[in-house]
Amino acid sequence: MRLLYKIGILVFLVFLLFNFKPISYLYSGIEEIRIEHSDDNFSYIYPIYRKTNNESIIIVVGGSGYSSVLGSKAGIFSTGYSTAGILNLKLSDEYDLLVLEKPNLEPFENGEGNESLLQVYTVEDLSVIYAYAIDHYLSLNDYNNVVLLGHSEGGRLVPEIYNKLLFQEKVDKLVISGAGGISQEEQLKILIERRVIEDITLDEFSEKCREIYNKPDSIDLSWWGHPYKRWASFLKYQYIDEIRNIRIPILLFHGSDDRSTPVESARIVFNEHNTNKNISYFEVDGGHGAIFNNLEMLETWLAREDICVIQKIETICKEECVEDQ
Repeated sequence: MRLLYKIGILVFLVFLLFNFKPISYLYSGIEEIRIEHSDDNFSYIYPIYRKTNNESIIIVVGGSGYSSVLGSKAGIFSTGYSTAGILNLKLSDEYDLLVLEKPNLEPFENGEGNESLLQVYTVEDLSVIYAYAIDHYLSLNDYNNVVLLGHSEGGRLVPEIYNKLLFQEKVDKLVISGAGGISQEEQLKILIERRVIEDITLDEFSEKCREIYNKPDSIDLSWWGHPYKRWASFLKYQYIDEIRNIRIPILLFHGSDDRSTPVESARIVFNEHNTNKNISYFEVDGGHGAIFNNLEMLETWLAREDICVIQKIETICKEECVEDQ
């Protein structure tokens, strides 16, 4: 019995280790910057910022969800890992870090049912809001190197955000992680056909899409954790259209076993634009968050002055590179 008791305690401690991190540890050096703005669409934004007095900064747009980009809080602990926490822990000190908070949320706030957030949770509104926050920050701070990085849903938004920036000339590179360039509707069809998603057929999915498109402004009706209004915006949107005229270096980073965003949707973007010398494609072993286990690859790419166009790699520039011209 004692052995079983000790095993139970050990399992519990391991659970705590992986799911609860002291906020002071996870977000060491993080401070809040309050950007206030008011118009018909939104009233305020709370970017989260790590200042290390560097000449380079990575601006981060996180994935989907209606909670703070810092995750949830239980006392002095943060539950689970957030994009902000992972980057703050693992990213080298060579970069300042600006992580954009969800619109109209306080840090660590759970925004489920927050109408002021749900009403602006569309491609158009989010890209306008995030672009405003970035423009505001860059208008007050000078860097030699600015990188705009988006993961998952944030990756889909990055090209749209960039194209809305007033200070485009201050952004040097874009990084799109775990976000295929084709529409989310087409991505979900791929996952259904591959039977990664098994609880709905293609016909049922098509019917659900028609229902959503018939009620595109509803935040009361929801499906798979998102209101119809969000789905109506993201299902048809594809960032592949937005990158056609972007001339700064772009890195597409994808896990070969991504079960949230099929890797085929990232390959389509690369294959369509593989003649562009400003686009790199890194496909590595791993799932949806593969980039976070390969940050050294990301930082090596960010430091390069030439641009690698690679379909599959195990290490940076294992294949032939072409010079950026």
